[in-house]
Amino acid sequence: MTVSSNAVIDERLQSLKAEKEAILDVCGKLAYFIRTNSISPVNDDILEYIQHFIREEKQKRNNGAQNDDIINGLEGLEKEYRHELDAIKQMMQENATKSTSLLSIGQVFDRVRDLYHLPLYGKQIRTQIEQMKRMQENGRRNREQSVQLSNKAQSSPVMIELKKAFV
Repeated sequence: MTVSSNAVIDERLQSLKAEKEAILDVCGKLAYFIRTNSISPVNDDILEYIQHFIREEKQKRNNGAQNDDIINGLEGLEKEYRHELDAIKQMMQENATKSTSLLSIGQVFDRVRDLYHLPLYGKQIRTQIEQMKRMQENGRRNREQSVQLSNKAQSSPVMIELKKAFV
């Protein structure tokens, strides 16, 4: 390896570290905003749900199932989720102890736009957020269903009362 290639590698490492710090800073501020505004970014129920599946799979294994891969995968998922929870909790705690002021809603969107402009991973972050928004919109659209009731059902006493309640 030449001196110039070492310099390129060192420069790349510095760029990656700078972006990591920028991302963690924004995540911490957003986590603090969420916690302060009583929105829980941490869901311990998911962890209990994963543990429930692990117990079920272990019981199946005790009854003769060959499911070690499933158990290992679920235990890996549990470990990864615990790690993410700990990181979020740590960021929230760090931002709570800092003397930084709480972000306004406009500043929240500004910080997200800051992430979009990161030179190495900004475009990828933007793409992922746009995909997530599309998935949420599709989910909302797919949940709403119209049901055509028969004339008899529409004139039933229950439906007449419901119509009165919603008008």
